[in-house]
Amino acid sequence: MNYTLLGSYLFLIGSLLFAINSFIDLFKEISFHSISSFCGGILFIIGSYLFIIDAKK
Repeated sequence: MNYTLLGSYLFLIGSLLFAINSFIDLFKEISFHSISSFCGGILFIIGSYLFIIDAKK
């Protein structure tokens, strides 16, 4: 079992949940905090995807 790949998938799931929560917060109120949280979530998703690509090599 490739634990690096498993960890990358778990991190991707957590990142998706974080981004969804931030996206919902954007509808409640638009503030610097909600925008920065959403941007951070998107960056975490991109990073997770890149780790998955690297772990599959």
